[in-house]
Amino acid sequence: DERVCPYCDPLHGKVVGIDENFFEKGDAAGGSDGTTIPLDYEDVGNPPLHVSCRCYIRPEEISIE
Repeated sequence: DERVCPYCDPLHGKVVGIDENFFEKGDAAGGSDGTTIPLDYEDVGNPPLHVSCRCYIRPEEISIE
């Protein structure tokens, strides 16, 4: 919605495997406004990405056929 931050906006619809991370320690999250946020504290396996993050994950069943 209109309240999503520029760092979470590009993650909408992102699919990662159950054993994968959204970001690895040392990555930088690119914002939809052209800014970046360094993720140098730890791997990001799931939201929240930052303080006051409203994002969440939900399981999806996908076919690998």
